[in-house]
Amino acid sequence: MSTLTCPSCRSQNVVKILNGKQNHKCKTCGRQFVEAPQ
Repeated sequence: MSTLTCPSCRSQNVVKILNGKQNHKCKTCGRQFVEAPQ
């Protein structure tokens, strides 16, 4: 499994938001994003 990085600040300090989607939030800059489908 690859480590997820924030598309804004490139931080790896990312947590998954459990709302039924592959939604993640960066704890460094606060940006929410969806993991890009492979």
